[in-house]
Amino acid sequence: MIKRPWFVFVILAVFILMVGAACSAGASASTATPEPAPTSKPLPTAEPKPTSALPKPGLPTQGAAPANAPFDLDTTVYEHPSGTFSFNPPAGWTADEGQSGVVFTNPDGTAKIDFSATNTGSELDSAGLETFIKATEENYFGWRTDYQQVDYNFDKSNSNALVAKSFTDDNGTDQKVFTYYLQNGQGVYSFDFWAEGDIASDYKDPYANLLGTINVNGTKAADLPVYNFIYTFTDKNNNFQFEVPLSWTYAYDESKNAYTDTFTSPDGHAVMQNISYDDGTTFTKSDAGATALNILNQTYTSGAGDIKVTGDVVQADGSERLDWTSKKGNFSGESFFETRGTTFLMLSLLFDEGYSDVYGPVFDNTLNTYAVP
Repeated sequence: MIKRPWFVFVILAVFILMVGAACSAGASASTATPEPAPTSKPLPTAEPKPTSALPKPGLPTQGAAPANAPFDLDTTVYEHPSGTFSFNPPAGWTADEGQSGVVFTNPDGTAKIDFSATNTGSELDSAGLETFIKATEENYFGWRTDYQQVDYNFDKSNSNALVAKSFTDDNGTDQKVFTYYLQNGQGVYSFDFWAEGDIASDYKDPYANLLGTINVNGTKAADLPVYNFIYTFTDKNNNFQFEVPLSWTYAYDESKNAYTDTFTSPDGHAVMQNISYDDGTTFTKSDAGATALNILNQTYTSGAGDIKVTGDVVQADGSERLDWTSKKGNFSGESFFETRGTTFLMLSLLFDEGYSDVYGPVFDNTLNTYAVP
């Protein structure tokens, strides 16, 4: 089914809000520290509720662009090679295509649009979609200098959202960005509209007109790799780094001699977690194996005896891999553990029953990019 995204009327006021907030955006705004995810609970096993394919009304009719508009819309429709979305781009802007998205930049580099489609593997319910949006905002925008969220509007009934923000880029330039998120089937679309702060108000109406030309196709989005927008994560002590999906929620937790870095999929059916432990003593091989089994039985499952190890293989890099399943929790996983001096490291990849095919490629990429910085 093809859907045309609908935008609530606040789209017309987004850049006005952002420009009006410019004076307060000059001061640094601290980003919230993610709440640590409990590591003692198994994955949820409830099936996601399907999102209804509701028809979307068109954008409110826009007036003609003012004479000093920064761009006109090209009369030729641009369709991404994946077939996942199409729109009328700004005439004369330069396109840079990727597998799942495209960036159009204006001639002087002061404005751009960045459109992308993400295959989530299965259709997210409303809670999962909002989790996707908040994680993407945090991981892609939230760390930027002087970041400030100006507006947030999540439309549960129509599976879309508007998020407006301002920040300072690496060149010290004030940037105003609003992102329109839209779900269609198992495709989630992110439409980012950028403009430098001193010209943002000029782009308000032309951007709204462009947004009204967008069409999406969630059926085509299902052909894309699952969660292929990634970033490289490095732990605080530089013990490891790997690639993780941009839209997965990150949480950090710390206790005596240990800390955990946890990444959870928006639907809650998959988790990646690295545990780092160091109490100053050197681990023997048997100590490391016993510690790994204890973590599996006491942290991820219902207690001793719940885990059934189905595979135990020493890897080429010296780490050891355990394939296992929870007999009571209806989920499985694979864990890789190793020791470096007095440090014990264990990376675990967990998924609910029936989701191994969905998240297998995501886990494979994480493992293939695992490295010591």
